Amino acid sequence: MNKRGYWLKETSVYHTLICDIGFNSHIRYLIRNHSAFQISKATIEKTYAKYNERMGFEGHAREELMKTAFKKGWIRIRHHLSPHDHWIIQCDDMVKRKTAIEQWVHWGLEKHIISDYQALVMEDLRGERVEYDALKDFREDCSHCGQKNQITVKRFTDELNME
Repeated sequence: MNKRGYWLKETSVYHTLICDIGFNSHIRYLIRNHSAFQISKATIEKTYAKYNERMGFEGHAREELMKTAFKKGWIRIRHHLSPHDHWIIQCDDMVKRKTAIEQWVHWGLEKHIISDYQALVMEDLRGERVEYDALKDFREDCSHCGQKNQITVKRFTDELNME
């Protein structure tokens, strides 16, 4: 069973955008806000047509579009309850996206959305995969989790404005 989801984007060195998509799908959010993801509507339509899938379907086209978003600096986060309570973070490169991920963890703990005792799985397009039995272990590995950088949170119904 899936729970909450987020898209993250580091928009400058000290600012992280958190898009709270709630229990909705990441691909629906991407399609709705395609310009913020720097993906044209035509590209989305062509990608779905290439796989003969309907728009918003969670298949091959979705995977391709997610990878495109990752390559543009976006990070996907989803909370799963099955087979155990854990968070999955996917991005293009964990090293490049470390600051934004740390900001999300700090924000999530502060807002009581996540717990130090939940598991965390991170994977990137380079094939790297890191698992933590508890978020507190990840935080111990963080070099600057305690920094208070600027965070902007958008809800699913918000339209993204990436000026």
